[in-house]
Amino acid sequence: MEDYRPSAGKHKRRAQEIANERACKFRKLAEEKNRMESWGLDTSVPDMLFSDLMQQWKLRKAPAISKSTLEGYEHILRYADPFFRSRNITVQQVTPALIQRYLDSLQEGRTKPLSGNTIKKHIVLLKSVFNESIKDGTLVYNPVRRIAPPKIVPYQAQTYSASELNELFEALQGSSIEDIVRVTAFYGLRRSEVCGLRWQDVDFEQNTIYIRHKVLETRINGQSEVMQTNELKTESSRRAFALVPTIRELLLKRRQWTEENRKLWGDCYDHTYDEYIFTLADGSLLTPERVSDRFRGFIERHGFKKIRFHDLRHSCATLLLHEGYTLQEIQVYLGHATFQTTLRYAHLDAASKIAASNCMEHLLGNGKNNANLHAALPDRKRSSS
Repeated sequence: MEDYRPSAGKHKRRAQEIANERACKFRKLAEEKNRMESWGLDTSVPDMLFSDLMQQWKLRKAPAISKSTLEGYEHILRYADPFFRSRNITVQQVTPALIQRYLDSLQEGRTKPLSGNTIKKHIVLLKSVFNESIKDGTLVYNPVRRIAPPKIVPYQAQTYSASELNELFEALQGSSIEDIVRVTAFYGLRRSEVCGLRWQDVDFEQNTIYIRHKVLETRINGQSEVMQTNELKTESSRRAFALVPTIRELLLKRRQWTEENRKLWGDCYDHTYDEYIFTLADGSLLTPERVSDRFRGFIERHGFKKIRFHDLRHSCATLLLHEGYTLQEIQVYLGHATFQTTLRYAHLDAASKIAASNCMEHLLGNGKNNANLHAALPDRKRSSS
């Protein structure tokens, strides 16, 4: 019977090939180390624990980012650090396959899988850790670049029509969030922007309202913390609006209401947030989470179509689009910077914003006027066709 077992010669050739491959790899590593040393670079990075490199990356980033962004990084590292540290994985041992194993581990034991957006945040952080070292010259390869990003399913925002918004405004009368909901819907503001509106941001003489400050709410070490800052999301977020009659009257009444509450509450009044427009009767701030919670509860209790507070911003955009405003004008109105639109449309003057504000005044300023909406805005419709 013929023997098909590999010959000793074949085993010897294969062993020699493996030895040559390892020798070649060793020479490349030695050459790379010598190159780094000649440039005065740290040659220990490939041999250090990847978890330590991630922590160094975080400390390096911390001074240049906001507390909320840092908390987001720390949240991801609470998963990534123990995964790689428990396995004593060094930087040079991190492979695309290992990164994929880590991403798969995030889904283990979950009844509801993590969203593509969440997984993408982990990928972005890991990629950034390697990119920083590559930029320093201490690494030459980023294994995370080989990972295919998850498919992102766009969120389909629910919006309200003009009639639905006016019904909501009517139902909200007397509510602690009545005014903040109106202002948000009129100007399509982000939650942080409307909570950050201050009396100094409103010019009653020039009938202008400025967006130049925001209030954020995040968790730092597990504790909720309110942060106030003039650093907006993008430069295009810094904008001004016409103070339409409906909002002007609302703010004047609110200022009087606030003064009355200060007298009524006396020494028990909280003066910490006196500069802010949207406070509660005792002076405490209407924070982003507090606004969302109250809005969600109101919608559920009164049987309105379920939307998020942020969807008031989407509703504003939809209404303006329906009335013939271009996407470019709406992006400027909302202060929403996207890929290529910021520079292309930053030159639009205030006239288009004033016209858009007046459009919202016709739509939402007085429910009785909505029947005459098309008569009030015929030129805009024709010019867009």
